[in-house]
Amino acid sequence: MTAPALEPGEEPPASAQPRNLADLLSYIARHTGPPGELKAVRDYRGTWVRLGQEQRLRQSGTQVPANAGPLNSQRLLHQALTVMRNTSPAYFQHFMGHVESLLALEALSQPPGLAKKNAARGARRR
Repeated sequence: MTAPALEPGEEPPASAQPRNLADLLSYIARHTGPPGELKAVRDYRGTWVRLGQEQRLRQSGTQVPANAGPLNSQRLLHQALTVMRNTSPAYFQHFMGHVESLLALEALSQPPGLAKKNAARGARRR
């Protein structure tokens, strides 16, 4: 339960004023919301996450062969991701977060030499 908002210059009731440091910290926590990062940092991180997701979507489009048939799995995946992004951007961001996690886990599960080979092989294809 939060205290009612005060008008500028209005004093809180005496019962709501903190009496010691612990009360003061509790009062500040109740009226400032959860501790966290600055809004600018959150916005900056959100922008980079969005750009990374757009880059992944473009990469999925470049991996589709030029002569891909209607049932080509890469083509279907790219179409599904594009429709998902256009229909529900919030769900697309959530889904891509899971995809990024799975890709990171896959990279961790590969032997170090194999991961470098696969990265070099992917770079040669482009």
